[in-house]
Amino acid sequence: MVNDGNQTDLLSKGDGVKSLVALSLLKNKKTIPNTASVIAIEEPESHLHPSAIEVLRKTIIALSKNSQVIVSTHNPQFVNRNDIDSNIIVDDGNAKKASNIREIREVLGVKLSDNLYGARLILFVEGSTDRKILLPLLEKKSSKLKKAITEKELVIHPISGTDHIELNLSMAKTMVSDFFVFVDNDEAGRNAIKNCIDKGLLNSKEYLLAKYTDMVKDSEIEDMIDKELYREVIHCEYGVDITVDDFKAKNRKWSDRIKTVFDKSGKLIDENILEKIKLSVSSLVKNKEDVALRPEGEALLQILIKNLESKF
Repeated sequence: MVNDGNQTDLLSKGDGVKSLVALSLLKNKKTIPNTASVIAIEEPESHLHPSAIEVLRKTIIALSKNSQVIVSTHNPQFVNRNDIDSNIIVDDGNAKKASNIREIREVLGVKLSDNLYGARLILFVEGSTDRKILLPLLEKKSSKLKKAITEKELVIHPISGTDHIELNLSMAKTMVSDFFVFVDNDEAGRNAIKNCIDKGLLNSKEYLLAKYTDMVKDSEIEDMIDKELYREVIHCEYGVDITVDDFKAKNRKWSDRIKTVFDKSGKLIDENILEKIKLSVSSLVKNKEDVALRPEGEALLQILIKNLESKF
């Protein structure tokens, strides 16, 4: 008897539920010493709702720990992105090992924009200024990542806010791309990450929040930058002094502190002005990578680099 909302006999269930039950039984089977275990699964995505495919993929990965698993599929989500050689392309009666991700995409008919076509790993960030900050830093601080960026294997992709994380993660899975998410450590960022984890779109190895050891609550990517890098620019362009105590407070994120300082300086500030300030600040990082970060920001960057390098 199986309860998938209605408790009925397994024989009365659809093919998708029957397939999941069969795989669950296989996952819990006992292995026999000194024997080989081979499991062949034909098109596991057939008859399944899209939301169940991620659960099925994880079940198949669990099976592969104790058995040789062979899967035939047309679904990009079952491609092994971490071990390209393990993917066998069968095309026009011939079978061969895949040599790169592009080859797999072509045979599956995956269509991509030019900037994402060669991507083996997509780093999702919230906005274009985040990309502007991280790109020169990653190239300067990691030779491995610089090579990946140059060869377009690593692409930093702005998602225009945390509201679009789910859509972009679903897109990455369809594109046969590995991914990593780096977002602000604020309420919106934390909630978006939690929702993606709850829906099976993300796991704990695939994201990093912009959190610093000296900040007790909310923080964002701009908090990694040393204020001496942009203090003079903000004063010259807006007539605002950010050396005051209100900006030094570590209990609020960078954007909120900027708004407070502008307000107390008698200056108007809205989201458009804030975005212009962020653009000015992010533009200063290039060619000043060695002095751009405060110590806590450097520590966070090294964590991000370690996570990204592990993908290559």
